[in-house]
Amino acid sequence: MYQGGVLRESLISSTPDSEEFDIYTLYCMNYPNSVSVLRECMKNGTLAKFFRERQATLSHSLPLETYLLKPVQRILKYHLLLQELAKHFDKSAEGYEMVKEAIITMTAVAWYINDMKRKQEQAVRLQEIQNSLLSWKGPDLKAFGELVLEGTFRVQRAKKERTLFLFDKMLLITKRRAEQYTYNMHIFVSAGQLCEAGGGRGINRLTQTINSSSL
Repeated sequence: MYQGGVLRESLISSTPDSEEFDIYTLYCMNYPNSVSVLRECMKNGTLAKFFRERQATLSHSLPLETYLLKPVQRILKYHLLLQELAKHFDKSAEGYEMVKEAIITMTAVAWYINDMKRKQEQAVRLQEIQNSLLSWKGPDLKAFGELVLEGTFRVQRAKKERTLFLFDKMLLITKRRAEQYTYNMHIFVSAGQLCEAGGGRGINRLTQTINSSSL
């Protein structure tokens, strides 16, 4: 069992505040860009030589890209390490509550970082869809909320598959052609209104009762 002493004093003086870890959030958000820039630099012979020389001078066994990943890995594991520490900590000791507070804080930090990473990845994907979407006359896709789901399905009696993008407020149905998507129709989830593009066969407008759970 861990008890008071040096560990307790250390916890009292350094119980984390989630705001103090904002810089980790920024680092994690910028990590993909950092790696991308570094890889571009490594394509330059002069820069690649410089990085190798610095690695040798510092006696680093691993390249810089590996070390760039370390902070991302560690910040997301701190709450797990603290949870393991709590299992072996004397619950009657003064520092135990500090450990519990640290677990709550670091769990929140890890959740926030993961959530921000998810949103960043989604924003990139949303822009990719927007740039690849043909014949769409509506507003920017961001206006329809988060992208909840995407996938392909085959419409009955149709020769081609349709690619579906489900947003918070709209279901977008497209025809995929190579790396592009041609707008076919969309469904406003809240209004339950189906709108078919152009003068194609079948109905041009059909009012339905639709909600998120039925899609």
